[in-house]
Amino acid sequence: MNTPIAARRLTWYVVAAVTLAAGCASTDKPLPEPEKVSGVSYLTQGATFRFWYLHQLNIDEGPRLREDLQRTLSYDVLALSEMLRHYNLSTDERARVQRTLTLIAVQNEKFPVAEWKSDDRVMAALNAAVAENPKYADEVRARNWSKPIWER
Repeated sequence: MNTPIAARRLTWYVVAAVTLAAGCASTDKPLPEPEKVSGVSYLTQGATFRFWYLHQLNIDEGPRLREDLQRTLSYDVLALSEMLRHYNLSTDERARVQRTLTLIAVQNEKFPVAEWKSDDRVMAALNAAVAENPKYADEVRARNWSKPIWER
């Protein structure tokens, strides 16, 4: 790997780790209201990640992109799980987090991520999400997983 790419990847991993650590800090305070999140920050972060994903595909780095997405999604699972346990979430926020974790859990049933099987924390979070609402998990399982999720 050349040095500029390695430096960028290291920077990205450090930013991800700091974000995860900040997101997992224990607090009983409610999360910030959505209107307090800058629209510019939200859109530029999303666009930057989508740009990075597309760039990886454009340079035929699909397998590495898959590994990076699996790794960062495992961080998301842990952060969301911590939010359920340690944050004073509204009923709607709690439901959204649960649905997201259940969706990830069912996808992992359909398309297993080998590295996750050896991570007890990730598997516990996914199993807990399915156990929390088995009816919703069954609805998600019944979807046509052979097509993109938005094409039902």
